[in-house]
Amino acid sequence: MGLVTGTCMAELGNKVICVDSDEERIRQLNKNVMPIYEPGLSELVETNIQAGRLSFATNLKDAVEKSEIIFIAVGTPLKDDGSPDLSQIEQAGKQIAGYINRYKIIVVRSTVPVGITHKLKILMSIVSKHEFDIASNPEFLKEGTAIDDFLKPDRIVLGVESDRARQKLLELYEPFDKAGRHIYTMDKFGYNKSRLTYEGSYNTSPSWSPDGKLVVYSGWQDGKNHVFTIRADGRGLRQLTVDGNNEEPSFSPDGRFIVFTSDRRGSKAVYVMRSGGEDQRMITTPGLKTFSPRWSPK
Repeated sequence: MGLVTGTCMAELGNKVICVDSDEERIRQLNKNVMPIYEPGLSELVETNIQAGRLSFATNLKDAVEKSEIIFIAVGTPLKDDGSPDLSQIEQAGKQIAGYINRYKIIVVRSTVPVGITHKLKILMSIVSKHEFDIASNPEFLKEGTAIDDFLKPDRIVLGVESDRARQKLLELYEPFDKAGRHIYTMDKFGYNKSRLTYEGSYNTSPSWSPDGKLVVYSGWQDGKNHVFTIRADGRGLRQLTVDGNNEEPSFSPDGRFIVFTSDRRGSKAVYVMRSGGEDQRMITTPGLKTFSPRWSPK
């Protein structure tokens, strides 16, 4: 979704350079041939190219030197053991670090486990002697509606390590603030608190509460997956499950309950509990192929 992010950032009035190492892909993009199908994307790309706000290139050095804020949006596919392959994001970070010529903000847009921005900061600091900040800005884009998801977000989450980076990113997202969209910033203390608690773990399936104040997710702890909730500022972490391997949690539309899958009885089934973890109960027959439970709108 890096192409969608770059194009929408240009649509907001920013000057954007999208960089890819694939020369053929860049040639096609400069001809307005899209590598993915996303409704409205081709038209938006063409509009912003003609306006001089959007360009495509393979020259990473030139792009980094000219930019103030650099988004990393590379793939993190799962390996055979189920953990994310972070080699692309680490490689991108080190390449960018080699071309930093003045203060930059490096924003991780890719889907990554908690703690990777801290590791990336260390890796990049070995290469670069210039000042830079690492920030996290997870995407909530769905295929088929990605442009609307970006331009009309339910919320924007920014994890930052300095007031300087926070201010700059808030300026970048100012159009959304003026439109009344929720922007949540997580400071260094809040970010480090959550990272240090579960350093090295793999957290999946994040889902927001209807009021945008809590995130529920599945996290690896003590050899099992458990359901956790955490506030949008990175504080108030709570573990809600104890038994079994628990995955794919999501809030009910009214925020009172959480549905999830669990194999605590030897086979996977769907469970429901109150949002605080109380009254956990199984609602499907164990042993059936059970995946990705979701709530009806009402």
